[in-house]
Amino acid sequence: MTADTISILATILPDHVISMSGFGGRTSFDPEWGYSSAVQRFISAYRDMDFGWRYVRALVQHRLPFHGAVIEGDDEVLFRAYMFCRDPKRYPSPDVELALALSLGQMRASRVTVEGMLLSQGATVVDVANELKLPAEAILAYERLFFNVIDRKDDTAYLQSIVYPHGRMVEMVEGYFENADLNQLIRRAGYNNGKEDVMYLMGASSSALDAMLQTSNTKQMESLMMTYGYMLARNGGLNQLRTPGVNNARALLTAGKLGGETLDNTPLTQDLSATLKEEMMRYARPVARMVESQ
Repeated sequence: MTADTISILATILPDHVISMSGFGGRTSFDPEWGYSSAVQRFISAYRDMDFGWRYVRALVQHRLPFHGAVIEGDDEVLFRAYMFCRDPKRYPSPDVELALALSLGQMRASRVTVEGMLLSQGATVVDVANELKLPAEAILAYERLFFNVIDRKDDTAYLQSIVYPHGRMVEMVEGYFENADLNQLIRRAGYNNGKEDVMYLMGASSSALDAMLQTSNTKQMESLMMTYGYMLARNGGLNQLRTPGVNNARALLTAGKLGGETLDNTPLTQDLSATLKEEMMRYARPVARMVESQ
């Protein structure tokens, strides 16, 4: 949903329902002045990733009708969610149920991966579903109800509140990896670097890396260390002093420069997927043949 759609839907909600949302919006320091519904509606549009779900729940809870005239395209899942909330037995919706399943704690790893991939530039529901082998209908329902980002890739203020609620300075403080929540780490990986980084960090990348780890060749080990260091550095680890992967890569770079060597023959491009693919093609196949011959 776009910010305009959310603003229209929020306008439909009566003031007393909006005031129960729990946000600020006081018009004065004097409590008697109460809350400003306009302020809270703006907050809803630029804060609530799960506005879709909260909206339909509010309609059902307060016995309000669903205004379908403002809904179009994929946003129609809100109506099915509304009917499901009214009577799940009479109006079952498998995609809404699967979206609810993704929102639960037991599905955290899958949910974090989905959210990181949805934040990637150019991401589509179909692409994410195909990568993760999940139903596209469920991914669409989850995105529209709980993690509204596909239609808002140009809303900088909205995306910043999701990806960097405390600013990018958190990456420059020692202990970033230890203190940052997994959700935030993966969201930032997808937002900054794309779905390949998300899959890699969440352990869903190609098994060819496992073959690389079986080798004892020092050059291959150096290349692998550089790849890991590059991946960590581009995902917030550049300023971390106690990150072994980055430190190993720094040591290799320093040793190479002191020895008069250059790394121009194995450049680290801005495309991590291309870098990893190159390393896999160079080393995974020889190692696999070596393993097969044993």
